[in-house]
Amino acid sequence: MWNKIQYGLIFAWAKLHAFLPMSVLYVLSDILYVLIYWVIRYRIKVVRRNLEASFPEKSEIELRRLERAFYHHFADYIVETIKLAHIYCAVPISRIPKWQPVCRQKDKKQ
Repeated sequence: MWNKIQYGLIFAWAKLHAFLPMSVLYVLSDILYVLIYWVIRYRIKVVRRNLEASFPEKSEIELRRLERAFYHHFADYIVETIKLAHIYCAVPISRIPKWQPVCRQKDKKQ
């Protein structure tokens, strides 16, 4: 029962946030970055180890800069995925011409 309640709350939260404009969502993304990187410290040891193994020639300062950039991108990715999950078919039509036939077929079926 608790799982259904959690799912319902998370789904409602995502649905509400999907209606916000992207500029507001990117502000929320910056807040999410602070939470993930500075508060929760989500998988920070793994990311550091991977960056050090991938870029052994980089200095410690450059690695930290890459690490922060990764977490900024990760927070943006989360927010954009929430937005994309609730995007209407007409929006990609205006942005990506190759999606037009697929979306028109779906719209005709509805």
